Amino acid sequence: MALPTAPLTGQQAIDRAASRVGGTMSDSGLCLAFTRQCYEVPSYYYSAIDAWNAAVEQHPDDRNPPPSAPVWFWSDSVYRHVAFHLGGNQYATTWNEEIRQYGLGAMEDIFGPLIGWAPDLNTYAMASYMDMLNRNAFGNYRQLLEDVTLHPAMGYYLNMIGSKKADPAKGTHPNENFAREVMQLFSIGLYKLNTEVLDRLEHQGLWSHLARSEPFTQLKRTQLENLVDDYKQRATDQLVAKP
Repeated sequence: MALPTAPLTGQQAIDRAASRVGGTMSDSGLCLAFTRQCYEVPSYYYSAIDAWNAAVEQHPDDRNPPPSAPVWFWSDSVYRHVAFHLGGNQYATTWNEEIRQYGLGAMEDIFGPLIGWAPDLNTYAMASYMDMLNRNAFGNYRQLLEDVTLHPAMGYYLNMIGSKKADPAKGTHPNENFAREVMQLFSIGLYKLNTEVLDRLEHQGLWSHLARSEPFTQLKRTQLENLVDDYKQRATDQLVAKP
């Protein structure tokens, strides 16, 4: 089985984007997917505007993006539009099912005014992340989980950057997005606990909270902690993937 390769660098991405001009996409309207494919980076967001809103370093209204930067435009679609900057104010982008090249003026005529650019396709961060996954590919789940948790790319992706601990006086809570994903997708899941655990959760009035995905801080911590103590050993095989 081949290990994942590192994403393309800026110039390699430019070469790839330019080579695809005149080709087609398998589906129409996938401007974000095309831009990501130029870097060989997965498309993490549902739409172009979601990717823009998630970008940490935004450059709104900047009409001089660097080569290989993703650039966003207001369009008639609520999802907006993103294109790949080839350099020299030339852009590669999808139009229906075709991949075309336009100047900035044509881009704004077709897709609406420029929103800005953001270097959210950080190929160096993704290359480092891929290297980390390679190191842990045949290792221990515990170490993999720690390395994924502490990697800056994951902090950016599941927006832990800048998260602070809970402050009861202010009524604030920490960002638990990553913790929720770890429990939901990579460990206990939503519905795959054994029947006895589910029965205990329901009996103590906690399962309804979990089913509604209420924040963990809202649960009755003392009751949940007792459950964890009771079932920690028998849940080990479900929570930890053995090497």
